[in-house]
Amino acid sequence: MDTGRPTRHAGEVPPVCTALRLAREEVELTQEELARRVGRVQSSIYKWENGREPKLDRIRDLEQAMGYPRGHVLRLAGYVADSATARDAIRLDPGLTPNQRENLLAAYDVAAAASSRSRTARSASEPPVKATRSRS
Repeated sequence: MDTGRPTRHAGEVPPVCTALRLAREEVELTQEELARRVGRVQSSIYKWENGREPKLDRIRDLEQAMGYPRGHVLRLAGYVADSATARDAIRLDPGLTPNQRENLLAAYDVAAAASSRSRTARSASEPPVKATRSRS
């Protein structure tokens, strides 16, 4: 069964996992601090950095939590050299068949839309910040 993911040898860590770890270390966050920022547990970050590739929407959440632009982790992993977005990384990946590319782009669009709705809902549910006057 073709999963759309590159074949790896046992024990080999995918480049995106290594890139995620390097990006986190660059901003001097612990796994626990990053996990807290994305609403996960530390063991999730550990798994993603050590072999279990996170989904594209989760990569975007992690990039945002670390203060990186969209697609940074995929560029760092070497999927594309000069891409502004993860969508571009999929579109330009020469290792994908047209069917894999179409499926990944569709999945990415669904995940990006869901992530956007989730962020909008979170910001709408946060209480407004009350303005206070300074007493000078």
